[in-house]
Amino acid sequence: MKNIKRVLLGFISSIVVAATPLLASAHVGYVLDHEDFVTHEGSDVHFLISGVTDAPLSVLIAGLITLLVVGAIIYWRTRPRSKALLARVVEKLATYEELLSWMARLSLGIALIGAGTANVFVSPVLMGTPMIGFIEIILGFLFLLGFLLPIAYVGSVALFFAGVVHSNYVFGNMDFLALVVSALLLESARPGLDDILNIKQFSLGEEARALVPLVLRFGLGIAFIFLAVYEKFMNPHDSALVVQMYHLTNVIPVSPALWVLGAGIVEFLLGVLLIIGFEIRLVAVVSFVVISLSFFYFKESVYSHVTLFGAISMLVVTGAGKYSVDRYLKNR
Repeated sequence: MKNIKRVLLGFISSIVVAATPLLASAHVGYVLDHEDFVTHEGSDVHFLISGVTDAPLSVLIAGLITLLVVGAIIYWRTRPRSKALLARVVEKLATYEELLSWMARLSLGIALIGAGTANVFVSPVLMGTPMIGFIEIILGFLFLLGFLLPIAYVGSVALFFAGVVHSNYVFGNMDFLALVVSALLLESARPGLDDILNIKQFSLGEEARALVPLVLRFGLGIAFIFLAVYEKFMNPHDSALVVQMYHLTNVIPVSPALWVLGAGIVEFLLGVLLIIGFEIRLVAVVSFVVISLSFFYFKESVYSHVTLFGAISMLVVTGAGKYSVDRYLKNR
């Protein structure tokens, strides 16, 4: 036990020491570089409101389309055949729960190795050092191999909070922390070397496993809400610059201000629905589609989205779980 504690303490210490030179080297945003962000940063409520006041017809049309989509979903969900189909799907998804730990570890392993080889600190918003990259790669392979998982859990948590200390933008990667905690709560080393070598894992009990959906929901929800508030509402001109750079007004012909406001509202609502656990599988699928579209359109790095895809996929399997609106409505 003492040896394990020493190894864990050594990992945490090495991460903190390696992170010290990063204080002035953070990059903000996946698309904009630091200089562009600083040039256009700052809140502008008038700019956001102008998206509505300058194009009320566009807002009305968007509202009507939203109502039609919601109505179509409600109608489809209430049909007997649809209910039967959804029941079969949910029943089938329940058989995948034994794979949840493997899904979490795969996502974490690929994300950490990608971040390490790209020399970034947890996410592309914060540049790393060779030492940080080396630690990330080691942790990534530990997750993939299922080897010394207690060290991988503690090291990854320490890595995340060291990143937060150097840039609050890392809060937008709360899905990473949620996956680490979820893998820990699941307590499964299968498949992996720890299972083969019979290396003991943290034992937190069945009640802890039941908290996995809640942890995933809060991790994803906080990430979505943070990005909506920080990128869209507090720094709208930075987001508007992305709209202009990628000619998004040609995709949906509205003003950049309305684009930013609309994107922020969608992200914020998705975050709230995830946290309260309402229609969680539908929200997870919508989130998966939204992230996939942005991933391909902006040609962002693969590793920066792996944990998002992994956490969302796990929620599709688990559903909302305990302490959710879905569970409350089902019980009633």
